[in-house]
Amino acid sequence: MGEACLGTNYYGVKLVTEELIPLLQLPDCQNSKKELSDTDSHAEEKVEVVLKRYLDDLKEDLLETKGWPVALNAYTRVLAKKYPNIAINAVAPDFVNIDLTYH
Repeated sequence: MGEACLGTNYYGVKLVTEELIPLLQLPDCQNSKKELSDTDSHAEEKVEVVLKRYLDDLKEDLLETKGWPVALNAYTRVLAKKYPNIAINAVAPDFVNIDLTYH
């Protein structure tokens, strides 16, 4: 159940975002290329490591005791750094009664 929940709430958003980002990018310029080349290339991998820990804690019924944050906000911060010329925001709609928030 946890894998399906992450598939919808994180990986689904990530896949759609990766397809739409090229459509949102501004025309090429040297400053943008320089900024993008300085981006931490392992930031997305770090989010993936955190999600693996989430799934492990889910299997051990430790989500509430470990106070899990929403991974999508972390991914949003990665995108904001990676694409500085696009206004990218993270919005928390408050807790929603879904498996991802252990409700």
